[in-house]
Amino acid sequence: MQKLSVKIACLVVLAKNGSLLVLAPLLVLAPLLVLAPLLVLAPLLVLAQPGLCQALDDNIVYGFGSRFQNLHGGMQTPKFETIEAAIKKNPKDALSYVRRGAYHLDDGDMTQADKDFSQAISLDKNCAEAYIGKSRIAQFKLHSLEAQKYLEKAAALGSGNVTLNAIWEHAFLLRESKNYEKSLELFKKALAIPDKNKSRQAYILYQRGESLARLGRLDESLKDYNNCIKLNPGLADAYHMRANVYTMQKKYDLALADLAKVIDLNKNSTKLGRDFFAGHSAAAYEDRARIFDRLGKPELAAKERKERLEFEKRRFEATPFRAF
Repeated sequence: MQKLSVKIACLVVLAKNGSLLVLAPLLVLAPLLVLAPLLVLAPLLVLAQPGLCQALDDNIVYGFGSRFQNLHGGMQTPKFETIEAAIKKNPKDALSYVRRGAYHLDDGDMTQADKDFSQAISLDKNCAEAYIGKSRIAQFKLHSLEAQKYLEKAAALGSGNVTLNAIWEHAFLLRESKNYEKSLELFKKALAIPDKNKSRQAYILYQRGESLARLGRLDESLKDYNNCIKLNPGLADAYHMRANVYTMQKKYDLALADLAKVIDLNKNSTKLGRDFFAGHSAAAYEDRARIFDRLGKPELAAKERKERLEFEKRRFEATPFRAF
C-alpha cells in the first residue's frame, strides 16, 4: 500500500509541475458492480491539454530500472532478507546500505531510507549513489533545490554510468522546475558522455526534445524526437510528443500518423507493455479527435471518441482492479 501511495504521489507531483490533467481512477469503487458503467465511461487516462506539450513520463524516476540510476543495483529488487544478510556479513559496505535505503524508499519509508543513505555516506563520503538516494527523498518532499545539490554532488563524486545518470536526473528535475535553459545545458552534457546504452540515449533525447518544445523551439524539438525514435522505435512517448509538435505546427497529417502509431504500439505490445502504453493510447484517440475538430470533421472526431470509450471498456474488462 505504501508503494502505491509513493507512485500516486509522484504522479501528482508531475501533474502540478507540468501541464497535464491527471484524473484519479475510482478503482476503490470497482467492486460495486452498479457503478461499473460509470467506470467504463470515466476518463481513466491522462489527457494532454490542447496546444501544450507535456510528456506522459510514467514512473519517470524509477521506471523499470531503465531511467536514471537504479539504486537496487540491478533490474530486480533484491529481497529484504538478502540485503540484511549482506549488511550483517559486511557492516562497513556502503552500497549495501544504499540498497536497503532504496528498498525503504520504494516502500514509502522516507525516514528509514534517509538513515540508510546517511549511514552509507558516513562509511564512504564519496558514495555517489547515496547522494542520489538523498536527492530522491528531497524530490518526494518537493525540496527541488536540495535535490539538485545532492545530484550535483553525486555527479562530481561518481564515475561512468553513475555520473551520467546523476547529470541526466538533474536535467530532468530542472525541466520539471521549468528551468529549461539550464536543463538543456545538462541534457547536452549528458549526451556528450560516450554511451553504448541506446535506450538511455533515446530517453535523454526525448526529454530534451520536450524542453525545447516548451521553449517554442519546435524544429529543434522535432530533431531530438526524430533521433530518439531512430534509437528506440518502440517508445510511444516520443511519437505522442512529436505529434503534439506537429499539431502546433498545423501539420495535422503527420500528427495523425504519429498518434496512430501510439495506438498501434499498444495493440502489438506484450501484456506489460499494453498496461504501460494504455494511457497513451486513450489520450491518442482523444488527441486525434481534437485534430478532426480543428479540421471541421465532426464525424471523424466522434468516431475517435467512440473508439476511445471502446478501448477504455476493453481495458477495464481485462484488468478491472489494476494498480496505477
